[in-house]
Amino acid sequence: MRPAGSLLHRAHQLEGDLISAPRARLLAIPLALLSALLVGACAGGPPTPDPSAACNGVDAPAVPGYYPALESLLPSTLAEATPSVVNSGRFCVAASLGSLVGAGVSDLHFAGAQFPASDSTGVSLLEYSAPTLTPSMLADAFTAGAASATDVNQIQTQAVTVAGRAGVRIQVNNQDVLQVLIFWPSAQPGTVNGILAAGVPESAIQTAEQAFGSR
Repeated sequence: MRPAGSLLHRAHQLEGDLISAPRARLLAIPLALLSALLVGACAGGPPTPDPSAACNGVDAPAVPGYYPALESLLPSTLAEATPSVVNSGRFCVAASLGSLVGAGVSDLHFAGAQFPASDSTGVSLLEYSAPTLTPSMLADAFTAGAASATDVNQIQTQAVTVAGRAGVRIQVNNQDVLQVLIFWPSAQPGTVNGILAAGVPESAIQTAEQAFGSR
C-alpha cells in the first residue's frame, strides 16, 4: 500500500533504507525516522505495541493518536491548509535509531503532520521526543543516513536560529529534488521540532517555521 503523499515516506529511519514503505519517488534519504509517520495508516500489519509499555526492542509504526500529547504540539494548519495525515509512533530498534543509539537514545517518540503540495513535493511538520534529545543528535543521524544514500548528493549542514533558538538545517539534492530538514528545540523539555520540505520554495519553509510559533 502506498500512503498518500509519497514525499514523507522516506523520512523516519535515521540510518537504513528509508522505511518499510514502497520506494517513494521523493525523499530517498535512508532515514526511516520520517517516513514511518506516513506509513502508519496501512492496515493489516502486526498489532501496534502499547504506547505505555516499555520498548522491548519493538518499533511502533505510526498511527493516528498513538501519542496524542505529542501530536498536539504540531501546528494544526499550514498556510490555512489542514494536514492530510497526522500520526505518531516510536522507534526502539537499533537499526531504526541509527547513530542515536550511540548518543544514548533507546526509545524515540515521533509525531508528524503531512502537507503535500503534489505527489512528489510538500512539507511535513514534525516532533521528536526522548530524554536529553537535541537537534544536533537528530541532524547527525540524518546526515549519516544521507551520506550513505545512492541518489543523494550535495549535503550541506548549517547552524540556524528558529524562534530565537539554535537549530540545524540540512540541505540535500536527491534525484534533482532539493530537500531540506530543519531541527530546533521545542519549548517542551526533551522535545525537538522539525520540518521536512521537498521541492518547495524557501518562502514555504519560512511559513512552516512560523507555523510553530513559540512551541
